Formats: sequence, structure tokens, C-alpha cells
Amino acid sequence: ISIFAQNVTISAAGSSSIRAGDTFSITYRIGNASDVSYIGMDLSFDTGKLSFVRAASLIPQWSLLSPNEISQGKIRVVVSDEDQQNPLSGSGDFVRVDFTVRSNLSSGENITVNATEIAVASFNETIYPQGVAFSRNLLPPLSSDNSLRSLTVSNAQISPDFSNSVTNYTANVPFSV
Repeated sequence: ISIFAQNVTISAAGSSSIRAGDTFSITYRIGNASDVSYIGMDLSFDTGKLSFVRAASLIPQWSLLSPNEISQGKIRVVVSDEDQQNPLSGSGDFVRVDFTVRSNLSSGENITVNATEIAVASFNETIYPQGVAFSRNLLPPLSSDNSLRSLTVSNAQISPDFSNSVTNYTANVPFSV
């Protein structure tokens, strides 16, 4: 059994604060790589909840081979060291994938992107690490109420007295300030 095959890991990370209508990124990371020149994976998602926006390679001198739609809600993402001059060893982020959450979803709904059919190739072998899921529950929408609740000024008196409907105030300060 190859050491390469036993140790390679794939993980996913992204924002924990996602709301309906947001565009968010998932960053995929490889761990314990050894002379890797190709990473490919299928990403599955619910098109009723998410739409794919774009993908970008995060490895210098590597190419993103255009994400191909396999079927509705499933795309294939591949990054590659096409000239095999810059193999990846160690750990690092390899691709960022952006999605937009449908605006009609409610807070608390779950969104998930599953990375499956992962293939990692070195110059002399290909392995298939375990899939990884990125999953979040949507947060409630941000409040549209941007009014002040209070206004205080130290060493000064404001006029008129505070009211959240007033937009102009005068502050009288002592001469020593």
C-alpha cells in the first residue's frame, strides 16, 4: 500500500454566516500531498437552493480546466499542473468555488455542496480520497432598521433631545474642551 494513498486528505472551508441571496465561497484544501499534478472532483448541490457562479485555481502556475456541468446540480472541477513543472507537495488550498444562495430561501434552511469522485494524481499514481461535504444552515436576513437607538456625547449637551426620527443635532461644549 502506497504512503501517498494512505495520507492524502481533502477538506472544505467557507463562511459560517450565509443568508438567502448571498454569494459565498468554498475553499478546498489538500493535505499531505506528494508531487501531485492533478486534482479533480464532482460537486453536487441542490439547484433549487444554490447556483454555481465560478471556480478559480488557487495554486500558482496551475490551470483550472473549465468547470463542466455533468448534469443539473453537478459540476466537475479540475485543477492541473498541465506542464508538470510545478507539482504540489505538502498542504494547501487548491480551488475556490463560488455559489449564490437563492433569495427565496428561509432562515434555518440547510445548504450543502458535496465533493465526490475526488481523484488526486501524482506522476506515477492516482488515488481517490474520501468525499467531503460543506453544509450550513442559513442565517436570518439582516435587519433593514438602521435607525439609532441612542446618542450620547461626553462633555457636551445635545439639542434637541434624542429621538430616532431626528437627523440633525447641535452639541454645545464648554470652552475648555
